[in-house]
Amino acid sequence: MFGHPVQSRQSAQGIFMSKFKGVFIMIDIAAYELHKYYGSNHVIKGVTFEVNTGEKVGLLGKNGSGKTTLFKIITGEEPYESGSVSKASGRKIEMLAQIPVFGEEDTVEDILRSSFREVTDIYTEMKRIEGDAKAIRGAA
Repeated sequence: MFGHPVQSRQSAQGIFMSKFKGVFIMIDIAAYELHKYYGSNHVIKGVTFEVNTGEKVGLLGKNGSGKTTLFKIITGEEPYESGSVSKASGRKIEMLAQIPVFGEEDTVEDILRSSFREVTDIYTEMKRIEGDAKAIRGAA
């Protein structure tokens, strides 16, 4: 499918690593023997892959072949019947909706900025704390 289907292990620290060509490589996402059914329709059949740090991957397939379902499983939006999915500690996986719903008043800029809302909120909070610290230093 994508990534390198190589043998991996979990270290004592919980860091997933893969031995590829004699070198250990960090694994960001790993899936092993995933199976997913919608009723009697077996849409994900034994999918196994690893995506290593720094890799760029693509997923190609016909309509209805399970691409979106696989991404929803990886992001935790969709349950699966068997197998396992692991992601590196501190990694966040998100997916942009195929058919997004936006308000009539939303501009393209609003929509793009919404992707970074969490980061923007953190930045704003950091600036607020920084201002509070300056005020405290100035009063001392």
